[in-house]
Amino acid sequence: MKTTLFLSLLFVSFFTVSSCTKTEEKDHDHDVITKVTMNFTNSTDPKDIVVWSFEDKDGDGGNAPEFSTSPLKTNINYNLSLKLYNTSETPVEEKTAEIKEDAEAHQFFHIITPTASHSYKDEDKNKKPLGLDNSVIFTKSGTYSYRLVLRHNPNKSATGVSTGDITNAEGTSDIDITFSNVSIQ
Repeated sequence: MKTTLFLSLLFVSFFTVSSCTKTEEKDHDHDVITKVTMNFTNSTDPKDIVVWSFEDKDGDGGNAPEFSTSPLKTNINYNLSLKLYNTSETPVEEKTAEIKEDAEAHQFFHIITPTASHSYKDEDKNKKPLGLDNSVIFTKSGTYSYRLVLRHNPNKSATGVSTGDITNAEGTSDIDITFSNVSIQ
């Protein structure tokens, strides 16, 4: 009898935990992002556009993701806009508008090494940064690393977060990608 009662409680506990997990995944499902494009537009010459892209066709694990970059120029104020996609769905789903709608629960962090000038050009309804639209200026030529992180449920009121410092942001990362060895001329 005790064994049957124990097994019954164990089964009910497992079912309850599994149910919660599925609900949480479903609520967060809009953040499945397998492709990101970064469009750098020269603010003084709108015809001068450079596109970088990241795509992980099979999601986490499996094949390595694909990165594509082209050189950028020094001392140019680039308007940077991001586009996000879930290419694992048919048809492909663009996720940019969903992230924008849920801006209070998201923030992009642009971590550039060596340091470049970055500023946010968009914000949520609480006047906190989002990071789909940005301004970027590379002041020195050389090889850079550009890390892009989309944080879900960050603490946007924490120290430094509104200026783009991820250190105190908390939350979980929906995307965390690094464009390495990027040429700035």
